[in-house]
Amino acid sequence: ILPGIAGLQSIGAPDPAEVVHVGVGLAHPDPGGEQALVDALYDSHSPLYHHFLTPAQVAARFGVAPAVGRALAAWLSGGGLRVTHLGGAGDFVQAAGTVAQVERLFRTTLSTYRAGGITFYANRTAPSVPAGLPLISVMGLNSLQRFHTFDHGGVTPMGMKTGQLS
Repeated sequence: ILPGIAGLQSIGAPDPAEVVHVGVGLAHPDPGGEQALVDALYDSHSPLYHHFLTPAQVAARFGVAPAVGRALAAWLSGGGLRVTHLGGAGDFVQAAGTVAQVERLFRTTLSTYRAGGITFYANRTAPSVPAGLPLISVMGLNSLQRFHTFDHGGVTPMGMKTGQLS
């Protein structure tokens, strides 16, 4: 739920046929192990110092079990959403569906608001998700916040070209 949303007055409902893109994050099964590895990677006295893992090694060692990712994808698909991306570590799934499908699946209501000259939709109540899935985040239930990555060849806020390491 967006901070401050309770203080805003709804001006209506978004079009039930409008497409919504959501992202659902799953908890990693061994956060303590991940932190221990990160600590060792940057401890000059550790035998693991600067022995970085490939993305495939990270996924194999710390990623979400494939069955959990499949269960999340099945839940989203079963609710009428179309799964559009599954993260390499199985910890993030993106999906798209209509406002009506998202409201039904997450058992929440999206309302339209206007604040500071900006019109947007947002959920007024927290989404409901299956208790058996280790979900830690649901993004995309509002059109105010937008997340993105930098395109290849773009410039980061630090002034470095993407893909360039210092």
